[in-house]
Amino acid sequence: MQRQAPLLTPGQRAAALAQSALRSHACDRYGIDASGLLLTREGLEQATRPEISAERLRILGLTAGTPIVDATAGLGFDARAFLAAGLQVTAVEQDPAIVELLRVNAPGARVINADITDQEVLDVATSGLGSQDVVFLDPARRDGSRAADGSRARPERDPERWSPPWSFILGLASRFRVCVKAAPGFSPGRVPAGWCAAWIGTRQGPAEAFLCSWPALPTSRRACLVSHGAASSLDDDGRGAAPSSYLGAYLHEPDRVVVNADLVDALARRAGIDRLASETHWLTSAEPIDPSRTTALLASYRIRDELPTAPKAMRAALRALGITDVTIKSRGSRVDAYAWRARLHLPEGPSATVAIWEANGSTRACIVDRCR
Repeated sequence: MQRQAPLLTPGQRAAALAQSALRSHACDRYGIDASGLLLTREGLEQATRPEISAERLRILGLTAGTPIVDATAGLGFDARAFLAAGLQVTAVEQDPAIVELLRVNAPGARVINADITDQEVLDVATSGLGSQDVVFLDPARRDGSRAADGSRARPERDPERWSPPWSFILGLASRFRVCVKAAPGFSPGRVPAGWCAAWIGTRQGPAEAFLCSWPALPTSRRACLVSHGAASSLDDDGRGAAPSSYLGAYLHEPDRVVVNADLVDALARRAGIDRLASETHWLTSAEPIDPSRTTALLASYRIRDELPTAPKAMRAALRALGITDVTIKSRGSRVDAYAWRARLHLPEGPSATVAIWEANGSTRACIVDRCR
């Protein structure tokens, strides 16, 4: 590095190496060409995956030339997606150091270095916006404290302690259309009346909740799984319980975005299957799901054998079947899958998937095979 860049100071060489490492991480994690971006580790942790940004834009349905204010722009990942869609972007960021990176990352955006909660700043940033135009916010949701092991700041679950706070966001929604990025575990019960929300995830897991202050979706809630540029969605208002039944020949596991959106009952109704019980997210049916009703939001398993639930008896039953390693699934129950696996004391070898759940005051377990 010193021979290639002899005029750089040691500090500059260290910064260049750090940027190279961050760009490589951005490429590996998000699948993007980050060669021209300036990054920070904290900002990269909070950045939005391109496929998630694309799904948001589909929900918003904004036409090219529409103004949008990114009120908490950070490194500019969301602003870049808005610019790529042809929107007129005003990006607001209060950290002066981050603003310099933002200007590089989001060329073409109008950048304002200020706090959006300042009334004068808000008036400047939203000048020219009509009531049907959009303000986008990705509030900081860390409380600043660190765990005892020094790991990153804990997530703040009280929206009023976000930055900007929930009360500011609600006030903004009385003037403009507001979109808010929230944590994937954001409770559907917190979505204000008249708003809608989408819980979006990828094959790697839930990514975020996305709230709109107007009915941008056909219903008040959406669970959405994005994979390879395609989206599988479930829209529902979350009203009405699915029927419950005894264990059938098949178990079905809702994706976590469905659980986060509290749409397990809606998914069961759509697939024409039943819940095992209200205490668990597992669904069941006597027959395979009708192919016309299958969805990527649901994983199906055929039950091979039922197992005893006492650890010693379960271990003996598994070893009698020639199984010496297990993957334990305990969707939507208080069962601790890691603790169960540790209690079984199985050596490595032929593996199987074991589903464990609690229902009607008892614990049950089955060996299951994934349906292809």
